[in-house]
Amino acid sequence: MRVAVVGLFSLALVGALYFSRPLLLPILIAVLLALLLTPLVALLERLRIPRGLAAVAVVSILLLVIGTLGSYLYGQAQVWMNAGPVQLAELREKFSVLRAPVEAVQEATEQVTEATSAGSKLPPREVVIERRSLMGMLTDTQAYLVGTLATVILLFFLLASGDLFLRKLIRVIPKFRNKIVAVEITRTIQSQIGRYFASITMINIGLGVLVALSMRIVDMPTPALIGAMAALLNFIPYIGSAIMLVVVTLLSILTFDVPSAMVIPPLVYLGLTVLEGQVVQPLALGRQLNMPPVVLFTWVLLWGWLWGVGGVAVAVPLLVALKICADHIPSWTSIAEFLSSDNELEK
Repeated sequence: MRVAVVGLFSLALVGALYFSRPLLLPILIAVLLALLLTPLVALLERLRIPRGLAAVAVVSILLLVIGTLGSYLYGQAQVWMNAGPVQLAELREKFSVLRAPVEAVQEATEQVTEATSAGSKLPPREVVIERRSLMGMLTDTQAYLVGTLATVILLFFLLASGDLFLRKLIRVIPKFRNKIVAVEITRTIQSQIGRYFASITMINIGLGVLVALSMRIVDMPTPALIGAMAALLNFIPYIGSAIMLVVVTLLSILTFDVPSAMVIPPLVYLGLTVLEGQVVQPLALGRQLNMPPVVLFTWVLLWGWLWGVGGVAVAVPLLVALKICADHIPSWTSIAEFLSSDNELEK
């Protein structure tokens, strides 16, 4: 009975998370950004600037940086979009060597299909391509704009309120021991997730700069855009670097004509990501991501399926918060066991 209840509760929770994405995703993103930007607000407050005004300044600076960076990258991306048809033709020409075997296999498959279907007259199949209506695209755009506006407003209120909700939480918890545990969990989550975001942001910026410089050295087009994409996609564990490796490989094939030159940019990018993932990130993050890779990869896939790109963005901080709660709550020992690596358990 207990297993059945837990299973039904888990299914209900997954369904609730799936359908509540428009509500919960802006809240989670605002909370994570507040954890990252709270030290800046505290710094301005120590300079005798009122907290509300400091929150307005920090949010305004964040929006200005995002807008400036987005405008610059959009100008860089215009080069790719304008040359899209030409690049597709070049890519098709360079892959022409593989076209003959593929066409031979396709022809053999069609012959086998015709031979097996001889004598049976099947009606011709019609392929219906569903195109999204203009109203559907406008609805999605409206949803994104509303979510972005809600995130910005909620971020301002969280930065301006400070520890207000923590104090209210402590007041409503009945037992003194539970109050202490709640404060410990909240402070640990604030410090570790804030440190995680700051560390991973600096690491990804450094990786993006190195990738851009390396792509410029090897004469790749739009190195700034490649570096920015590398920095942004590196926020997604495992999946982001794999996607970027494919992008760099395709661009290298389009740019160069000699095979020896085609392999240099992907190898350079692969070397930088391996150095970042195996040396820099473990030294900077310490025990925050000291988890089994299977758990981390599965968790990212789960949240990507639930909430798309937004779910992938908040997956790792949520896992860090879950691990902190499991380490402090005795009844969550089994969860802490699964989220801990063997090295951590031996210590």
